[in-house]
Amino acid sequence: MSHTPSLALYHFPGACSMVSRVALAEAGLEYDLNIVNLDRNE
Repeated sequence: MSHTPSLALYHFPGACSMVSRVALAEAGLEYDLNIVNLDRNE
């Protein structure tokens, strides 16, 4: 049975959200990673 992540992380490369990404990975938690591009408002 697959588990659907209930966490969504919106990440801009080089931003402080990288700390959250590392913490989630170290904790072994599943999450959806959504890369955003602030330069293009995406």
